[in-house]
Formats: sequence, C-alpha cells, structure tokens
Amino acid sequence: MVPDALTGGPHLAAYSERYIRHTKGRWAGQPLDFEEWQREFWWEALEFDPATGLRIYNEVGLGLPRKNSKSTIASGAGLYMLDADGESEPEVYVAAAARNQAGIVMGQSISMVRRSPLLLDRLRPYRSLRIECARNGGIMRSLSSDGALQHGLNPSANIIDELHAHKSAELYTALTTGTGAREQPFTLWITTAGVAGEGILADLYDSMFSGTGELEVRGSLLIYRDRVNGTLIYWYGAPRDADIEDPAVWLACNPASWLQDGKYLGREFARLRARGALLEWRRYHLNQVSRATAVGSPGSTATHGLALALPEKVEMARPTGVERADAINIRIPIEGSRETWWAGESA
Repeated sequence: MVPDALTGGPHLAAYSERYIRHTKGRWAGQPLDFEEWQREFWWEALEFDPATGLRIYNEVGLGLPRKNSKSTIASGAGLYMLDADGESEPEVYVAAAARNQAGIVMGQSISMVRRSPLLLDRLRPYRSLRIECARNGGIMRSLSSDGALQHGLNPSANIIDELHAHKSAELYTALTTGTGAREQPFTLWITTAGVAGEGILADLYDSMFSGTGELEVRGSLLIYRDRVNGTLIYWYGAPRDADIEDPAVWLACNPASWLQDGKYLGREFARLRARGALLEWRRYHLNQVSRATAVGSPGSTATHGLALALPEKVEMARPTGVERADAINIRIPIEGSRETWWAGESA
C-alpha cells in the first residue's frame, strides 16, 4: 500500500470518520470508516508526487459487483472533494446516465450532510439536488447524460456512477475535458460490469489491456496503472476461468466484509439459478463483462458460448501443465440468454 506520507488517503479517511455518517441499514448513523480494501484503493487513488505535491492520478475507476457500497463510496468522495480537498471554489459534479441514477448518489450525499451536525455547520444541502459550501464558494450538483450536454463547466471533481449505463461518451468527455483550469482535477468513475463494445466503459475496460500503463493481476482484482497519463483502475471481478458455483470465487470478487459470510451471495445465486438467469449472476455479482451477441434466430434456445482471448502483452500465472499461448479461446455452454460472456481479459 502507498505510504501514508505520499498520499491524501489518510486525510480522506480522517474526514470521513469525523464528518460523514452512514445513512441506511444497520450502520445508519455510524461513522464512515474504511475497510482495508477501501483504504488500499484510496491510498493509491490519492497518491501524490512528492516533487510537486500534486496528485499522480486524475482519472480513477473502480469496478465492483453489486452491494459492495459503490454509492456510499461515491457519495462520500463527492463531499470530501467539495469540502476538504483544498480547492478554491470547487465544482463537484455527480453524473449518471439517467437523472434518477444521478439522484441516488446526490441524494445520499445530501442525506449524509443532514445526518451529521458537523457537516451541517460546513455545508448547506438543497432539495434541488445540490450542496453548497459557503466557506470556499463551492458547489456539488447532479448531472445526467439524458439532459442537455454540460459544456462550459469548470469541474474540480467528477463522480460518475454506473458508467456501464453510459452508451455515449459525450458526458464523460465533457466533464473530463472541462477540468483544464484546475491544477489537480479528479474524476472517479464507479460501476458494475457492462457489455463489451458498448459505451465509454468498454473503452476504459479495454485500455487496461491495450494501454501504455502496467496491469497487475491479483486473482480477482485487476489493477491498471498509467502514471504518465494519470489513469488508475481497480477492477474486482471473477477470472475468466473461475467456477461460478464456487463460494470462494464469490467472496474473492466481493471484497466488502458484510458479504463475506456468503449468505446474501448464496441466496442470490440460488434465486438466479432457479430462474435461469446465471448471466445476471455473472454480470452483477461476479462483475464479469458480457459481449452482446445474437446466436440463432429470435426465440432460439440454442446454446450460447463464452469466447475469451488473452492479449499477448498480459503475462499471467497459469496452472501447471498449461502452456503459454498468444490467444486462448474457450467455449462454455450457457443456456437461456442472448449474451455471450467475456470475463476477465479483453479480446
């Protein structure tokens, strides 16, 4: 993990613990403390160059299965960027593909402010889905790609939720290219898996295997680092050859402690298997990327396959007896869906 002296992670963690409170479920009202996997992510995401004091990464992605606190992470990050990042007149935009999705994260941020007397002394939330910080002249508000495109903004930070739902790159591009006047802008995108070849997420996911940075493969966690261009991606997802019925696989790609007893995941697996929806299981709970493919005629019950290819540049540990190949193609029968699964590496 990045040393404390070289990252803004400890500052974010201290701010979250002191000022931010959980808003839902059994932890409602309790301080927002980071788990170890979250600390590792944030320590690296907020790493800075000791020579300049500026952050190394300005575009950071986090891919996670459902129910691993994506909205909580995004909501808390937005408040920190508004209130405590040291930016003058910060503009923090919470963006999503649709207005109601943007409202989920923004609404949770507002609820976090209202539940914290200390934050209420620093921030003013409004029903119109915006938060203002009079002390530094900052504002945090929601945007959606189904509204008018927002050019001419001057974001200091962007929080982009469920990137897989963005079929167009226009909003992402407008926000990330609008940060030029800021000394150390920050964009966080956070998402579950999407469909290969569709939208900006497909491009960013592919960049982990074709980009100029370095890819670390750590079991169910892929970490892509491009320090030169300021891009960092953490992707939790089951490897392409994983046994999707193995509870150990489930737990490895779902890092949140509250999922580690396996009860919720076990119920979801049984429920989705019972109705023939294992593709949903793969995508939403194992975070495996799908490739939309029509096989057979409409209404066909033909078996579908899983086509996987390993890019030559990625060197991965292989089981004993498996030789190195430039491309590995495996077909795994999957019944009852019109998608084929493209899990783990990019073709």
